[in-house]
Amino acid sequence: MLGTAAMLAALALAPSALLARFQPVTVLHPAEPFTPVAVEGFLADAQLQSLTATGWTRVEPQPALPAASPPAWRLDHPCSPDTGLASIACYAASEAQRRPPSVVYGAVRAAGNRIALQYWYWYTYDFWDGSFPATDEVWQAHEGDWEAITVLLTRRGAPLLVGVSEHSCGKRRAWRSVPRWRGTHPVVHVALGSHAGSFHAGEWPIDLRPECYPPTGAALLRAALLAVLDRMGAGRRFGPPGSGRTTRIVRVTATSPGWMTFPGFWGGDNVFHIGGRNFDGGDPPLGPALHAQWRDPVAVPLSWAAG
Repeated sequence: MLGTAAMLAALALAPSALLARFQPVTVLHPAEPFTPVAVEGFLADAQLQSLTATGWTRVEPQPALPAASPPAWRLDHPCSPDTGLASIACYAASEAQRRPPSVVYGAVRAAGNRIALQYWYWYTYDFWDGSFPATDEVWQAHEGDWEAITVLLTRRGAPLLVGVSEHSCGKRRAWRSVPRWRGTHPVVHVALGSHAGSFHAGEWPIDLRPECYPPTGAALLRAALLAVLDRMGAGRRFGPPGSGRTTRIVRVTATSPGWMTFPGFWGGDNVFHIGGRNFDGGDPPLGPALHAQWRDPVAVPLSWAAG
């Protein structure tokens, strides 16, 4: 069975060339305040914390990011989701001060006789509101948001399908049915606030099954809303040169850059707000190398429902 290097050698293509050939075009909602950026700005602002008997505690002095666990670690930003809609301004101002470049993190993975091109997008803040325009009555928020798009190829480099992450699950679509720009670049719409992916603009029900969404949050949202929706719209576009704002591809592996080995959470707690109260929504996101689709880059997108 051929490994990644052997497959790429057979194609006579460097990983960077293959990632550039199929780089997606992401289309944000017109009201989306956060764009896919480099992680360094967030890393510069966040505090490293460890979980102790008394709760999360700042590590003093602040060391380099650890690469092993235990103890449990997290990166906690000075802003907080607890204030709801008003919190967006804090995260946006922090990001604007750092001015991180527009980046997508690309990885070329192989499993069996398939090649998976993974494109990982980092958003500083996730703030989803139950209404549009936002009312601040029902919302979910957490610091840091890792989303991914996978383009699955045959060993000969022919595209088979595209998978887009959607909360804790995703959607897939055969290549022939995927909207594309200039033939080889999938066009993916990004949901307002949650940054879930979709192949078309519109309002789409969020999959609230336990394997796809935090069960406690799903129960709260079902009780508070008639419809729990992600909203995609035709706003700013990010991707290859000429498609909109140019988003530079930065290659990653399981160990490079160094932050790929960080075993902790990329942010503070996930928060749900219903009926004037904040509820603990579970753990914040982990980094790309700790996601199921990194561990099994072909089987996971193939397991997702057809979009």
